[in-house]
Amino acid sequence: MNLNTLQAFRHGMYQCFGNAKDALFNLVDVLSSEAGESLFPELSFSPFFGRTWASLYEALEDGHIDAQRLRKVFVDFAPLPQAGEIVFLGVDTSNLYRPEAETAKDRTLVPMANLPKNTHEALPGWVISHVVLLPKQAGQGSRPK
Repeated sequence: MNLNTLQAFRHGMYQCFGNAKDALFNLVDVLSSEAGESLFPELSFSPFFGRTWASLYEALEDGHIDAQRLRKVFVDFAPLPQAGEIVFLGVDTSNLYRPEAETAKDRTLVPMANLPKNTHEALPGWVISHVVLLPKQAGQGSRPK
């Protein structure tokens, strides 16, 4: 990816943010550059955030993301395979249980995992899925240790 493509991608992503767009964009930089897990308040200490800790909370409380437009940006910049090339995709599905969120939009019943045989229970929540393009060779795109 050349610098112009990266700048165009970042500009396209930035245009998908509404309220608190600068803080949201900084948060994207932090989350995509940190090597390990951090507590939420610790993210504000990252050199990529460059704001006070209160802006971190503002980004998530007041921020707005146009999800449909953001999906289009990701699709527009996704690397396309050459004719006959095999593409490897990784899929992850996670259950997010939120029985106390009675008025949450799009909440449904989510099956509970790891129950004894012939036991079927479900809790209110969401099923969250991610699909990612995997590198052609193991180790491509991984961070140096």
